[in-house]
Amino acid sequence: MVDENTVQSGNLFDFATSELSQDAFVCWLCSRWDDPDDTVRAASQNLLHAMLDSDDPTPVRVPRVVRQRCHVDVALLTEHAGVRRIVIVEDKTGSVDHDDQLRRYPEQADDLFPDEPYDGVRVVYYKTGPLVEYARIADQCDTILGLEDIVPLIATTGIGSPNAILSEYAEHLQHLHERRTMWRSRPIGDWDDEARAGYAEHLHRRILDAGWPGWVLFERPNTRNGGHWVVSLGNGRELGPHHVKSFIGVEFPPVNIHPDWLLRILVRIDSPGEPYNRHDCGLTPINDRRGFSSKHSPVAIIGLIDTIPDTPEGLTATAGQLDEKVDAAIAEYQAWCERNRPEGGEDR
Repeated sequence: MVDENTVQSGNLFDFATSELSQDAFVCWLCSRWDDPDDTVRAASQNLLHAMLDSDDPTPVRVPRVVRQRCHVDVALLTEHAGVRRIVIVEDKTGSVDHDDQLRRYPEQADDLFPDEPYDGVRVVYYKTGPLVEYARIADQCDTILGLEDIVPLIATTGIGSPNAILSEYAEHLQHLHERRTMWRSRPIGDWDDEARAGYAEHLHRRILDAGWPGWVLFERPNTRNGGHWVVSLGNGRELGPHHVKSFIGVEFPPVNIHPDWLLRILVRIDSPGEPYNRHDCGLTPINDRRGFSSKHSPVAIIGLIDTIPDTPEGLTATAGQLDEKVDAAIAEYQAWCERNRPEGGEDR
């Protein structure tokens, strides 16, 4: 079913939302590296320089482009400042990487452009959907281009371009970016699923940049009941007499499952194969809140730290207030973990 807003926009790329369509655009734009139209050439060079992570303004030449070869989405043979490189582009809209594909790509470079000499390989991750996999892929590719990075590269010169392909893709990116970043200027009650995803991505990056002393996971669990964005934070410490582990979940539950909450911050057990609740684990309540303590599950909810209720007051909450709640929850979680150290205070 086609979304009504898509029909009203009439933009080709609001209909052509698949990764294959985006592959085609990336190939087209990179192949127009010397286009006579100033706007097309500028957008092409912006993107190519970003892929090479180069500040050298010398134009990047692209003598060859291939698509869907050797299980690679897009491959470019580039020439820049006397260096020939193969750029392998993993292109994503809503899906994520799989099967360790990013690490394997450099091994396939010789088969992408047979008999072509080259001096090096760069792997580029290009994604317009939320970067839920950012932390996992950071050391597996040379350049990560998310929506925040792509928009200024293409939309700056592309919007209003006389070239209809570039103009419509740039307008599509700009519209998506406006929805994804709505959380910056509007209260939580106005957020749609794109805005919720954008805030979750912001929170994920913010926690990583702050040097959280553990692990951070950003995901959208599979659900048929609407968007369910989750940022999970764990410190990996063992707790209580059973040496279980736990993590915080900052969750935007689907509205038709939990209509009373706009956001919740809770603690779950992270002990697969052990059907624990808080009492089984021998843990104290967190902040004296005992919500969900009777549920048995490998990731059972054992404590509720905070919520943004679906009330007139909750609807006016801002992203800044949410950040403060998350910071307070992390501090509370760390203190709770300290109070529940195993006997003797040592991990097994």
